[in-house]
Amino acid sequence: MDENNHHLKDLKKSGQLQLNVAPPTSVRRNPLLPQNKAPLENQFQQVVEVLLTIIVQGLSQPVFSYTVPQHFSQTIVPGLPVLVSFGAQHNVTGFILNTQTQHEKTQDPYVKPAYQLKPIKAILSETPVFDSAYYQLMQWVAQHYATPLATVLQTALPANLIDQPKKRIVLGQRFYDPNARSKIKNSMAPLAQRLFTVIKTSDAKKKPEKSYSARYLSAQCKTSMAEINGLVRHLSQLDILAVHYFLEPAVKPKSQKLIRKMVYPNSDLDWVNVSPDKNTHLSQRQLAVLNLIKEFPDGIELSGLLQKAKTTPAMLKKLADKASIRICLEETDPVKQADTNIQESPSDTEPIVLSKNQEAVFNQVLQGDNAQPYLLFGVTGSGKTEVYIRLTQQHLKVGKSVMVLLPEIALTSQIAKRFVQYFGPSAVALWHSNLSQREKITTWNNLKQGLCRIVIGARSAIWTPVDCLGLIIIDEEHETSYKQDAPAPRYNAKIIAQELAKRHGAKLLLGSATPEITTYTQALKDNRLLVLSERFGNKPLASVSVVDMIKARSEGNKGQLCQELKKLLAENLAAGNQSIILLNRRGYYTLIQCAVCDFTAKCPNCEVALTYHRSKNIICCHYCGYTSAMLTHCPVCTSMEIIQTGAGTQRIEAELGKLFPEARLLRIDSDILRRKNAFNEIFSAFAAGEADILIGTQVVAKGLDVANVTLVGVVNADSAFIMPDFKSAERGFQLLAQVAGRAGRGSKPGKVILQTCQPKHPVLAYAQNQDFTQFYQYEIQCRKEFSFPPFSQLFRIVVSSENDKKALQYISTLAMRINEGIGQKGLNKNNVDFNAFDIQVIGPAPCVISRIQGLFRYHILIKNKLGKEGQAFITNFYTTLQRQYIPQEIRCILDIDVYSLL
Repeated sequence: MDENNHHLKDLKKSGQLQLNVAPPTSVRRNPLLPQNKAPLENQFQQVVEVLLTIIVQGLSQPVFSYTVPQHFSQTIVPGLPVLVSFGAQHNVTGFILNTQTQHEKTQDPYVKPAYQLKPIKAILSETPVFDSAYYQLMQWVAQHYATPLATVLQTALPANLIDQPKKRIVLGQRFYDPNARSKIKNSMAPLAQRLFTVIKTSDAKKKPEKSYSARYLSAQCKTSMAEINGLVRHLSQLDILAVHYFLEPAVKPKSQKLIRKMVYPNSDLDWVNVSPDKNTHLSQRQLAVLNLIKEFPDGIELSGLLQKAKTTPAMLKKLADKASIRICLEETDPVKQADTNIQESPSDTEPIVLSKNQEAVFNQVLQGDNAQPYLLFGVTGSGKTEVYIRLTQQHLKVGKSVMVLLPEIALTSQIAKRFVQYFGPSAVALWHSNLSQREKITTWNNLKQGLCRIVIGARSAIWTPVDCLGLIIIDEEHETSYKQDAPAPRYNAKIIAQELAKRHGAKLLLGSATPEITTYTQALKDNRLLVLSERFGNKPLASVSVVDMIKARSEGNKGQLCQELKKLLAENLAAGNQSIILLNRRGYYTLIQCAVCDFTAKCPNCEVALTYHRSKNIICCHYCGYTSAMLTHCPVCTSMEIIQTGAGTQRIEAELGKLFPEARLLRIDSDILRRKNAFNEIFSAFAAGEADILIGTQVVAKGLDVANVTLVGVVNADSAFIMPDFKSAERGFQLLAQVAGRAGRGSKPGKVILQTCQPKHPVLAYAQNQDFTQFYQYEIQCRKEFSFPPFSQLFRIVVSSENDKKALQYISTLAMRINEGIGQKGLNKNNVDFNAFDIQVIGPAPCVISRIQGLFRYHILIKNKLGKEGQAFITNFYTTLQRQYIPQEIRCILDIDVYSLL
C-alpha cells in the first residue's frame, strides 16, 4: 500500500487535491486548489501536453499528456505551472505547453481503455511563467547545446519562482494505539522505536507544526532516507503515521522588527514627555530613547533605531518589559525591499553630447537594419557608454525595452548608476547571481509585466523575460565570462543574444576595445565594424614601458617590483595620484617546495600546485578547494628547509606595505569578492580617493574609470599568454591592453609598466603599442594555419573517471566511433590531407590539467568546418550517446564553441 494511500484515495473520489490536516505555520494552502467536488459528466475530457521539470532518461524533452479536471478547464493556458504525478513520483512540477484534441472517456465499465491518462492535480500559479516565444527559444538552446530541455529551464528560470510541493509526515489516528503498534514488522521495530522517541522529544519541545520532514527524521534517527521512507510507508498502512503534501510559498514573506510606542486607552498621560521625577521607573537614557521613538508614529525598524539612538537590544528589551514600547514582527513588501544597490534619485543630468565620431556610430546603429550584430570597436576611454545611453533613450521613446550585458557582477552596479542618472531607478533592473531569490523573483515579474524597461546584468540576464525587446548591448564582449563552462547547458550568452535578437527583430550591439578574434572577423565580413579610434576629449593613451625582470634581478633587484615601478609609485604618492597593481594570481606564495629533495606541495585531488594564503596560514587548491595547514617540514625527506616562490596578491600587498607604510592600500581578488557587494565597496572607496594603491587580479582591468589613476603596474605580464591554449595570446593581449586603459583617463597623462621575463614576445610588443589591428593580423595567421576559430567551430568532449585506464579506454572508443560516423556519412570529401578535412578529430589526449577533484581527465577536440551540418552530426552523436548506456564510473561532457582547453 502506498505511503500516500489516504491522500490518493480522497483524490480519486473527488478529483481534487485534498489537504487533510492543517498545514504547518511555515506553509500555506494554494488558493487555486478546488475545495468542492466537481462532476465529470461530459463524454470528452480536455487533454494538455505538460513539460515536466525532471530529467527522464532517454528523452530530451519530457512532454506527456494529462487530462484537465473540469474545475480547471477555464484556467488552463500555455505556460501555466501545474502539479502532476509521474510514475512513482506523486508531485512533479510541470508547465502546460498546449491543448490537444478532446480525449473520449470510456463509457462501458467492462471495456478497459488502451491507456489511462492521469489528471492534473493542482495549478501552482495564477499567471503563466513563460509564453510560446520564450519556450521556443528554450527549445533552440536545448537543441544547439545538446542539453535536455528540463536542464535548460532549470538554468533559465529562477529557483522558487513558483510554489513548491513539500512532503510532510504527520501523526496518524492510531499513533497512540498499542494494538496498531503491535503489528509493526519485527525488522522495523527498532527503527520505529527510535522514530517514536524522536517524535516524543520534539513534541516535548513544543514543535509548533507537529509535522516532520523525512530529512529531519532521517537525521534525528541517524539512518538513511531510504530506511525512513520505507518505515513511513509501513506505518502509514497501519494508520500510525500519515503523509501529506503542502504547497510551500515560492518566496516566504520577509519580516522585520518594528519598534512602536505603547497606547494607553482612557489615559491622558503623555508617556513620551514624562520626566524622571514623575516616572521614576525610567532612567534619563531610557526617556531619551522613548522621545526618539515618538518621531516615528508608524514605528521604526529595529536596526535603524539602534543606530540612531546608539543603544542596545538589551535596553529595548527592558523598555518592552516595562510596557513602554512593544516590539512587533511584521511582513514587509518584497518589492520595496529588493536590493539593487541603485536605489538613488535620478539627478538633473545634462543631456549627453556626442562627439562627431560617436554621433556617426550612433546613427549607423540606429538607422541600420537588424540582420547582423554590430561591433563597436573603441579604444579604452573612447566613450562607448555614452553611445549605449543615447541608443537606449531612442529605443525607450518608441516603446522598446533594452538589455545590457556585462562580463562581471562587479561592473553591473557601476553601469547601472550611469543609467539611473538618465532614466531613474524605477526603469532600471539589475540581474546577477548575487541577488537574493526574493530580489530575483520581484525583478523577474517586473520585467515580464513591462514595469522595468531596462535590465542590466551579467551572463544570466540573457534568460530574463524582457517585454518588447528592441536593443541588446553586450559590453566588453571579448570577456570569457560570457561563456558558461559548467554545469550544463555550457552556453555562450553572446550566441543566445544573437538568436534572441533575431526572434525579436532587435538590434544587437557588441562593444570592446579588444574584440574577440572571431567577432572582429565576422564584423569585417558583414561590414558591421564601427570604430572609435580616439579617447573622448582627445586624451592620449597611456605610455607603456616593458621591463625585463631577468635582467633586473641579475642587476640586484630584490622583491617582486622593479626599481622603475617603485620610483613611479613613490612619485605618484607624493603627487596625490592613484595607482593600480595587477597580478593575475591570488594568495601569498604560489609554489611551496623543499630545498633538499625538490618536493613540491600539490593537491592530492588535482594535478596542480597548492597556494599559500598567509592570512589564514593555510595552503589550498584553487580548483577543488582542498586546504591544509602550512607545511613545517618536508613530508618526503623531513627537511625543515621549506621555500616559497612565486607571488600572489597578498604578497604584493605585504611588500607594498613595507615599501610605502604611509600608503593606503586596497586589495581585491576572488577571495575578497566572495563577500556580497565587496567590489562595490572597494571600488567606491578607491574612486572616492580613500586609497592610494589598488592591488588585484584581472578584475581591476575591467571597467574601472577613475580619473585620478595615472599609473598601472603589471607583475608577471607574460603569465597570461604562455598557457598551452589556442586563446592564450588573445587573452594575454586583451588583459594587458585593458589594464593599460585604466591609466590616464582624466586630465593627467598615464604611465604603464609591464614586468616580464619574455620581453621579446610579440604579444608584449603589440600590447605596449595598444595596437589591436596589428595583433589581429599576427593572431589570425596562427589561427588559419591550425584551423582554429574563426576558421572552424571547435567542440570538445571531456571524459573523466576515478579509474585512469577506464577513462582512456572509453574516450578512445568514442574517437573511433566518431571517425566511423564521419566516414559513413561521407562528411570529409578530401580523404588525403588531414588539414583539409571538413571535420577534424584530434585526440584523445590527457587534458592540460590531467586530474581535478580525484578524476582523471582526457579530451577530444573536433574542428567543424561544415557549419550547421557538422554541428548537427556532432550534437546528434552526443545526444544518442547520452541515451545509451554509459558506465556509472564514467563522466562524459560535450562543450560547444570552446573557449578554453585547460
